[in-house]
Amino acid sequence: MGGQRQQKGRDRLRSLIAEAGWSGKAFASAVNKVGAEAGITLHYTSASVSQWCAGTRPQAPVPELMAEALSRRLGRLITVRDLGYKERPTTSWWDLHAAAQLSLLAPLPPNREAALALRVYNLTALEIPASEDIRTLPPPGPAALQLSVTQQDTVTANSALVTFAMIDNAYGASAIRPAAAAYFARIILPWLQAATRGRPRRDLLSLACRIAYLCGFLNFDDELHGPAQRYYRAALVLAAENNHAEDYALALRAMSAQAHLLGHYPPALHLAEAAVATRRLPQVTRAFVLGQAAVAHAAAGNRREAVELLGRAERLLNRSPTVPRAIGTYHSAALAHHQAVVHSHLGDRRAAIAALQRSVRNCPGGERRTRALALASIAELQLREGHLEEASATWNRFLDLYPMLHSGRARTALHNLHSRLRPYARDPVVGPLLHRAAVARTLQ
Repeated sequence: MGGQRQQKGRDRLRSLIAEAGWSGKAFASAVNKVGAEAGITLHYTSASVSQWCAGTRPQAPVPELMAEALSRRLGRLITVRDLGYKERPTTSWWDLHAAAQLSLLAPLPPNREAALALRVYNLTALEIPASEDIRTLPPPGPAALQLSVTQQDTVTANSALVTFAMIDNAYGASAIRPAAAAYFARIILPWLQAATRGRPRRDLLSLACRIAYLCGFLNFDDELHGPAQRYYRAALVLAAENNHAEDYALALRAMSAQAHLLGHYPPALHLAEAAVATRRLPQVTRAFVLGQAAVAHAAAGNRREAVELLGRAERLLNRSPTVPRAIGTYHSAALAHHQAVVHSHLGDRRAAIAALQRSVRNCPGGERRTRALALASIAELQLREGHLEEASATWNRFLDLYPMLHSGRARTALHNLHSRLRPYARDPVVGPLLHRAAVARTLQ
């Protein structure tokens, strides 16, 4: 019987690969690509696929990566069990209640396999749940009934949120991400499970939503896209339970921005349009989601819609005073960044460079990482335009800021600097810049 089960499992995997129309090499390449999104460098080949089809189960989280690659190709959810493997409990994250989901995102996952499985970015999970399908927090248990949350508690937590956001803006996510995750797991999550009702409950849900959003962004900045997606999704669920339009739209916008960065343009557009469709938004937040929608339309090749949405975002922002907030701040520098991405998608690199230069000039003083990443983007565009000396000068400005940053995206920008300029290593301007970059790489 055991042999028959194994044979059926092997047949399932072969059948799915055949349905996808993939060769072994193509399937291996798709698995490697999904792994790269999770920050895992893989080098699987057609020989690896042959071993899997012969019955070898790779180590976690490769079965989850295989299932995700096939889900994307086939346009439906494929689970580890569908591959013929025994499914572990860690793979059912999306089916858990919000509280159970959030508890698994604590800094210390229950085991290594759980931690690895949570690193996988799940494209099928980008479907926006209907309100009746959202599995909200379960009723509090006996222990939670003993817990009371005071107004002073929420004031303190809001101060923590502001502090985490300030450190992140100035130094990058790696400097604060573990502390923020621990704070959410050990302080906020037990509060969510308490028997709070009425206005205090709504305030608590909004606070938890925004801290979950921030934790999502911290993982996004550190290029941990699986946990980032899960925090953003948790923020969406909390906002839906709270019926809080602004928090809901901000969560959708963040999910759209992440999908866009990873190159998943159709779901990025779907999420951005859902954010725009949200009613009762403050003008600044409306401008924020319109800016992201413009980016998503530009990525889809919709020039007219992208330009029109950018214009609406700019007009709204000009009529609205910018008030700095821990979550959801939108200002002229952020708008200029959206403009730059739109121009880049539409093939106008010079306009993109000019917009990014405006973004750097208008960037608030505390947003050091934002300035550094914008400078790195300018340098890459300048190099593509053939302006080697200008690009080198801009990358030197990036390196002025880099030693103070602890950010996955900044580390990737430094890696890109090295790879883009290596062909010009003998140039008298580039040589010293590459040496400076190499020194910077050794410091972190």
